[in-house]
Amino acid sequence: MLALTLHMAYPNPVEPPWFNFGFCTCYDEYQERALGGLFGKLLSGDNLFDDVPTSILRMQNIQTATFTEFRKAYESGTMIQLMDSKGFKQYRLQFPYLEEFFTSPPCGPHLSVWSLKQFLAIYNPAEFPPDNTISADYGFMNCKTFTETCTLMELYKRLLRKASLLDLHEACVAGKLFEFAECFHKMDQAHR
Repeated sequence: MLALTLHMAYPNPVEPPWFNFGFCTCYDEYQERALGGLFGKLLSGDNLFDDVPTSILRMQNIQTATFTEFRKAYESGTMIQLMDSKGFKQYRLQFPYLEEFFTSPPCGPHLSVWSLKQFLAIYNPAEFPPDNTISADYGFMNCKTFTETCTLMELYKRLLRKASLLDLHEACVAGKLFEFAECFHKMDQAHR
């Protein structure tokens, strides 16, 4: 993550840091860049990129975290507390699902909706098929063909443009995914 930050980059969805550092909670690539910027400021401060144009506002009263502090916060599941203690609370609140994501330690367990989000972001089911959890929780195990898998992926992508990730997860846990999807799109009973 540090190397990506120093290069003003953020991870690709196929890379473990994309999931591990909560990029799976972002709405889109624009928000992913902003989250990468947050980690950059947390690790290197506001001065490193003074001469680089950025959409990230210069922040007042922030402190940088040492790499050791960052690593320990990541490993212990206290990343949110580290961000807040360094003056980043207002900024991190722009990422509504980040706190929920970081309530689980890195070794998990995490809500399956985060893995679904990663699967959809990768968007390559032939090379990166859904894992067993996503298959069971979100119905991919019922897909008999590659086309059906792609259709279900598109349905979830459209749904997540309007619906909350956490609301989708709650519907999943309650066994009400079809009913939840009907709230946002006209659904064909054949998709049940």
